[in-house]
Amino acid sequence: MQTWHDDPIRRIEDDTLDRRHTAERLALLIDETHSWESSVVCALTGPWGSGKTSLIEMTCEHLGSVSPGWKIARFAPWATSDPGGLFEEFYATLGAALPPDPSEKAKGLLASCARAVAPATKIIPVAGSAVAEYLQMTSATLDARQPWTEAFAEASNQFRRLNTPILVIVDDIDRLHRDELVALLKVIRLLGRFPGVTYLLAYDEATLFANLQDANVGAEAQERARLFMEKIVQYPMAVPPLLPEAILDRLDEGLTDILAAAGARLAENDGRLGRLQDVYETQLTTPRSLERLLAQFELALSMHQPGEIDVVDLFCLTLVRLQFPDLYLELPRWRRELTEAPSVWGSTSQKPDDEPKWDRLFCAINDDDQRRDARSVLEVVFPRLGRYSAAARSRLGAANSDYFSRYVVHQIPKDDIADQTMHDAVDQASLGVPANLVALLTQGSDRRRDLALKKARAFTEHEHSDGSSIEPSVELLGVVMGLLPVLEGGHNSLLRRQERALAWAGNMLRRICSAPADDLLAALRCCPEPFLRYHVIWQSIPTGTDAPQPIRWLGARLATDAQDAVLTHLRNGDSADPNQPVGAELAFLAQFGDSDTSHIAIRAGLGGDFTTEDLAARCVNIMASVSRHPVRRLDGFDQQLFASFAPAEDSLYTEPRDQNVDVYGLSWSNRRAYARGRAHAPGPATRGSSD
Repeated sequence: MQTWHDDPIRRIEDDTLDRRHTAERLALLIDETHSWESSVVCALTGPWGSGKTSLIEMTCEHLGSVSPGWKIARFAPWATSDPGGLFEEFYATLGAALPPDPSEKAKGLLASCARAVAPATKIIPVAGSAVAEYLQMTSATLDARQPWTEAFAEASNQFRRLNTPILVIVDDIDRLHRDELVALLKVIRLLGRFPGVTYLLAYDEATLFANLQDANVGAEAQERARLFMEKIVQYPMAVPPLLPEAILDRLDEGLTDILAAAGARLAENDGRLGRLQDVYETQLTTPRSLERLLAQFELALSMHQPGEIDVVDLFCLTLVRLQFPDLYLELPRWRRELTEAPSVWGSTSQKPDDEPKWDRLFCAINDDDQRRDARSVLEVVFPRLGRYSAAARSRLGAANSDYFSRYVVHQIPKDDIADQTMHDAVDQASLGVPANLVALLTQGSDRRRDLALKKARAFTEHEHSDGSSIEPSVELLGVVMGLLPVLEGGHNSLLRRQERALAWAGNMLRRICSAPADDLLAALRCCPEPFLRYHVIWQSIPTGTDAPQPIRWLGARLATDAQDAVLTHLRNGDSADPNQPVGAELAFLAQFGDSDTSHIAIRAGLGGDFTTEDLAARCVNIMASVSRHPVRRLDGFDQQLFASFAPAEDSLYTEPRDQNVDVYGLSWSNRRAYARGRAHAPGPATRGSSD
C-alpha cells in the first residue's frame, strides 16, 4: 500500500500541481519589495490543505537562486505557551538569523528590545538560543532596562548597517489562540518592524477572520476583520485553486494505481464515477482533500478481497465518510429504506406519501450546496434515492441488502459468505463435485443458509458483467434436487428456502431441457420425494406458456409415479398419511398423465378399493396461516381437479352440505364430511372423458 504522509514538498522539481510559476512570482515579490526603511509583510492565503507550506518551500528555493544574500528565519509561534513566550521566541528566531558580527552589537541591541517588552520576571529568551548566550555575556544590559523606542531605533540602525535582508516565515497563524494571534500581529506590526526584514505569513482567511472577530480588537464583523488585516499585510497572495482538470487527472491517476495494486478493476462501461465531476470540483478543492480521499479509499479497499465489493460504491461511501461524516453515521439506521425494494404487493398499494422522507436523512447537513453534493454521491450508490434506475444497481453494491454491512464493517460479517467461495462451490458442483455447495446450503445459521441459496441462484440465473455467471448443468440440477428435502426451513411458504430452491431447479431445468432426456430424468429422480419433482416440472414452465416437448416428456414419465402414489394413498383409506400432498399428485397426473390410463385405473378402484367420497376428500384444499406457528385448516374444494377423475354419477352428488364441519380437523373422515355438498358431478367441460 502506498504511504501518504501529508508532508509538504521541499523542492520545485517535486511540484505536480503546476505551481512553480506562483512560487517564482512570490519570490520575486519578496525580493522586489524589500526595504531598508521598514519591514514588509507578505501573506500567502488559502484554505487548510491547499498547499501553502509546499508553496513556501518552493518560494524559498527560488529566492535563494535569484538572490542568494537572503537569510531565512522560521518563526514557530506554536512552540510557545503564552504571549510572553511568543515574544521571546520571536526575538530568539530573529537573532539566530542575524549574520556573523564579531562585536555582537546587533544581537545586544535586539536583546535590549526583547528586555524592554518582556515582563520583568521573565528570563529572556529561552536557554540555549543565540540571544540567551549574548544576554549571559551582557548582564549589564539586562540590569539597565532601556525604553523600547530607544532600543528599537538603535537596533534598526544596526540592522541597516548589517546590510543583510531577512525573511521571517510564520506559517499557520490562523491556528493560534486568540490572545496568541493578537500578540503575533502586535509583534509583526509594531515590535518587530525592523528595516530589512520581510515577513511571509501563511493562513486561511476565513479562520483567521473568525478568530479576529472574537479577539476584542475592533474587528467584530468579517469586513472589519478584513480591514484590520489590511493594516498588517501589504502584499497578500492567494494560493491558486485546483483546476477541474487537475482534480480529475489526479483522481484518475490515483485510482488507476490503487486499483491496479489491489487487483481490482472497473468495468469498461461503468460510468458512475463520471456522474460526480461537479462534486469533485466543489468538495476536493485542496491537494490534502484529494490525497486524503485516495489514501482512505486505498485503506478501505485493502480490507476486502477482490470481487467481494463494488469498488465504485466503496469509493463513493469513502467520499461521504470524509466530507459528510454526520450523514455517514446515519446510513446504518436507514439501511432498510436505502436497500430494500418494495414487494409487488407493496409497490401496488404504496402511495406517494409513503416514500421515505429523504429530507430527514440529509438534515444532518445544513448547507444547501453541501446537501446537494451529498445526495448526488449517495444517488450513485443507492438508486432508491431516485435519480438513477434500480436496474443499474451493482450485484455487489451497498444497495444490495446482503452486501450493505460489508461497507460499514469493512469485512465479510460472520453470517456472510465470500462471493468467491460461493462461486467456486457452484462451479465445482456444476462439474460433479458437490461437497462444498452441499455444506454451504445445509450448514450454519438459517441466515447463512438462506444467503448461500440466494447467491448460488444469482450465479446461474443472472448475467454478470464481471464474467462470474455459471451455466447450469445436469450435474448441478441433480445436486439441487437431492438437497430439496432438507431445505425446508419452516412450514410457511414465505419463510421456506425450499420454495426458492424449487424455483432455482425449475429455472435450470428449463434452460438445459435440450440435454439428453434420460440424464434429465435421472437428475430429477435424485430427489427422493416425488411431489417435489412435480413442483420442479411446474416451476420450469413460465406462467402463461406451454410446456416445451422435452418438459412434457419428463412430466409424462413422472406422471406414472404420481399415478401409483395416488392409487396407493386411496387404497390406504383413513390410514393414509394426512400430510402427503396427494392433491398435488392428482393435479400433476391430470396435467401430464395419460387421461385414459389414469381414469381406467382410478375408476377400477372405485369399484371396491375406495369410494368417490375418498377421492373427493383428496381434493379438499388445505391452507396454512402465515405465522411463526402456522395453523392448517380446510379451505375450499377443487371441483375442477375432482371432475378430472370422478365418475359421472354417484350418491355423493346429492348429499347436503354439512355446515358444522370442523375446518381445523384434518382427518380423512372430516375431509369427506367437508366434501359433501361441495363435490358435484363433472360436467362436459371439466370431465377428462365420458363413460
